[in-house]
Amino acid sequence: MYQSIQYVISAPAFWHTMGVITATAIVVGAVIHNGDLKSLGKIMLTLLTYGVFIFSVDAVRIYSVLLERGITDHAKAYAGLITIVFVTFFYLLGIAIGVLTVHKAHESVREKKNLLQT
Repeated sequence: MYQSIQYVISAPAFWHTMGVITATAIVVGAVIHNGDLKSLGKIMLTLLTYGVFIFSVDAVRIYSVLLERGITDHAKAYAGLITIVFVTFFYLLGIAIGVLTVHKAHESVREKKNLLQT
């Protein structure tokens, strides 16, 4: 497993790509969910469920290929699974950051309005 992780994270522009995924998810979380914390829980559950399903389907496919063809480079064989885990994690992180940032901004605006009204 460690070799698979090393193989994936050593790919050219891997961390840049994770940054773009996170930044995109921040925008999506901020624009679509607009600071709604209930919505955050729902989207996290939905995306996490999707990640588990896609991971499971790929794992079965990879395992059967490894058994049938006797591939010896397991690090490369499991790289797709590791990539799914990374992409899912960074996308969920970005969604959470986006929703929580907008939520905090809304709270700050409400507090300032309350201070001005008093």
